Amino acid sequence: MTTLVVQLPARDPALSPAQWQLPALPFMLFDRRDRVLRAGKSSVALLPKARATVLLVAARDLLMLTVALAPLKGARLRQALPNVIEEHLIQDPQACHIALDPMIVGSNQRVLATVDRAWFRFVYEAFIGAGHRGLRAVPITRCLSVEGTVAAEATVESAADKKAAPLFAIIIGHPESIASALPSDIAAPCVELALIRDGHGQGLMVPLDALNDTLSALAADAPLALYRLTDVPGPPSSTALPLPYADKLSLSFEALARQALTCPFNLCQFEFAEQSWRPRRGTLKHWRLPFGLAVATLMVAVIGANLQWLLLARQQTALSTQHIEVLLSAFPKTTVVLNPPQQMTRQLDALRIAAGELSPADFLSLAEGLARSLGTIPADAIVQLDYRNRLLEVGFKPTAKIDETFVQRLASQGLEGHFTQGKWIIRGRG
Repeated sequence: MTTLVVQLPARDPALSPAQWQLPALPFMLFDRRDRVLRAGKSSVALLPKARATVLLVAARDLLMLTVALAPLKGARLRQALPNVIEEHLIQDPQACHIALDPMIVGSNQRVLATVDRAWFRFVYEAFIGAGHRGLRAVPITRCLSVEGTVAAEATVESAADKKAAPLFAIIIGHPESIASALPSDIAAPCVELALIRDGHGQGLMVPLDALNDTLSALAADAPLALYRLTDVPGPPSSTALPLPYADKLSLSFEALARQALTCPFNLCQFEFAEQSWRPRRGTLKHWRLPFGLAVATLMVAVIGANLQWLLLARQQTALSTQHIEVLLSAFPKTTVVLNPPQQMTRQLDALRIAAGELSPADFLSLAEGLARSLGTIPADAIVQLDYRNRLLEVGFKPTAKIDETFVQRLASQGLEGHFTQGKWIIRGRG
């Protein structure tokens, strides 16, 4: 199974939702054995398709908190989450999408990640509309596996009496020129930081010349480890500038993407959770031709069945008319015609009886035909002989041997016979 890992940009708060656009995004494609197949930078529409897609959500777009949470589930949990984080937000909590970390921190303590719902829906629908399947979104700070490797080094560098948790800072990408919040004649190069402390992540954009002071203020007396994300797929930025102390430690984009493959914190929850019964966007487009062929085949079958039914109905009407004409021509005194074949049989039987002949279905006719058909079967082998409803029921002794030509001998006498429930049922042919 192939998996596509894509790094998302941070949302620009100065832009309105109508101005949102996704630029070319760095990606890395893995096969089912987690081997790199492709890496590069591409727009959403041109990204390679995979069985699963993992989105790395920028640290600046997420607010991660540890809160006490009652053991709720489903719709009740979703209704309670906005009230839990309301005091920590500036914007309306109902306008935020809140995801729950599957790991339990302590007694009723859970980590929540909050993101702007409109922005998250915009990104989600952009990928779904492009045909990406198995969509997951994970916080990028949960994919920066530096805490285990730096913990020992940070402990050594820190004083023994320091109790503050260490701060891990990662410079995401190259310095950028941010002018949306500055006068038009000023363009200050800035860097985007992802910070990790106590398992929580946060992000901010910092001017390059204030990077050291900002990190020192954030770390306070706690140990600080500064990383830089390197080997990001795509052409390097032309505005790249040297970063102070950025070459001390590095974190490759491949290591970041590999951590995303196993990250259990999926932000696609509640209304963004993948439902097996819900058709993905674009599914009907792919099934349009087969569906059209199926509908056309069904219409042809229905039309053909109706045409055949009309033809058979016309033939049945013609045969019924012919039967009635034959009956009336042979017996013109017939006043009511209900079943021409049966009426014709009864009239013929009546003529035979009037002429002194026996009807083929009479007892005497059936018994005479049976006697002539016995052949090698002895007459005393018959133990029961009943006549009802113009049928002759014959029971033979269990020791009687009924040869295979018995039915043929009955047929030669104009009779039909079959064995059922221990008896032979004999009737006149026709």
